[in-house]
Amino acid sequence: MFKLISTVQVKTLSRCYPVYVGFNLLDFLDVFLSRHGLEGKFALVSHKPLLDVYGCRIASSINRLGSDTVMIDVPEGEESKSLNMLTRIYDVLVNNRFDRWSTIIAF
Repeated sequence: MFKLISTVQVKTLSRCYPVYVGFNLLDFLDVFLSRHGLEGKFALVSHKPLLDVYGCRIASSINRLGSDTVMIDVPEGEESKSLNMLTRIYDVLVNNRFDRWSTIIAF
C-alpha cells in the first residue's frame, strides 16, 4: 500500500494544485487520478532515461483505470523546448485521438 506523508499546495497566479509526497505513490497513481476526476487517455512525456525507469510503472497504474496510455519521449535539455518538438508532441496526441478530456503527465 502507499503511505502519504504530506500534501503541499502550490499556488500560482492563475490556480492552486496539490503536490503529494510519500512512498509507493507511483504504484497507486490511479487512486489519485480518479480522486481528481481524471480519466480517459493519458500521455506520459519525458526523456527516454526517465521513461525507461518509470514509464511502465506509471502506465500500469493508469491502465487499472481502464485508460489508454501513450509514452512520448523528448530529448533532454534545451533542445526539447522548441516549436518543432511541440509540433511532434501534438502530432502524437492527434494520431492517438487525444481530446480536451485527455491528460498529459510530464516528468
